[in-house]
Parts: sequence; structure tokens; C-alpha cells
Amino acid sequence: MLLNPSLELRSDSGFKAATAFLRWIGIQVDFEPSQVTEVCIASTRYIPLSACMDIAALENSLGYQFVHEGLLLQALYILLTTSMEEAAIRGLEFLGDAVLDYLITSYLYSVYPKLKPGQLTDLRSVSVNNKAFANVAVDRVLPQISNLEILVAFQRL
Repeated sequence: MLLNPSLELRSDSGFKAATAFLRWIGIQVDFEPSQVTEVCIASTRYIPLSACMDIAALENSLGYQFVHEGLLLQALYILLTTSMEEAAIRGLEFLGDAVLDYLITSYLYSVYPKLKPGQLTDLRSVSVNNKAFANVAVDRVLPQISNLEILVAFQRL
């Protein structure tokens, strides 16, 4: 079940502010909000895979509610299959890393607003690393899914 059936970007999502910041620091952003919306819409083809896992339990375990379940399911499917081209996997990995970095930085800044930039960077570096994410994946995500179930469900799409 999608929490936001229209798949529109919410005005409070920070997308405009994030892209404006990237442009301000000299990073050219070559996509528009409509392209992000298109990706969200395209990911809905993965929604039938939700029958293979308890997304609500995963969300409760993580303490986070996914707005676009299709993106979550697409990412999990890619992780569990080898049929996707390596370039697509790298692109999604890069995007995921950037989103996680942004979200964690925003969270840390809101919780610790008096930290100096260097301290915030150090705290973020400790929080955003492969070992920390691997531990979360092993503890909370992997028990929720089965490779075979996902492959069978995806073949039915």
C-alpha cells in the first residue's frame, strides 16, 4: 500500500532546498522533480513483491515509514538478484547513499544543533558507514525476506 498514492513530491521533502544547495556549492544537478516522480511511478511495478515480506514489521523495526514502498521493494529486489546491470545498481547505490547521508545529517543537526561543523561531520561519519548499515540489514531486513519468494513473485509481474 502506497502512503502517497499520487506519488507527488511533498513540498516539505526538502528536494528544492537540497538541489539549490548542491547548485550553490557548485554541483550541477541534472534532474528535475518530475524525473524523481517518474522514478517513483516506475517503481510501483515492484509493489506485488510486498506480499513476500512484512513491510509494516520492517518499518516498525526501523522506526521509519516508507512513503514510496515501490522504491524500497525495487532496492531489495536489486540486492537479491544478479540480473540487473551493474551500472544501474551503482546508480541506485549512489542515490541511496546520498539520500541516507542527507537524512542522517539533517537528523543529527536537528538533535544536536549546537555541535560545530567538524563535530557534526565526525558524528555523521560514524553513523553513515557500511558496517553500521550491514548490521541493520542483517538484524532487521534480511530475516523479513526470502530470495526465492521474491524471485517467484517478481516473475509473476
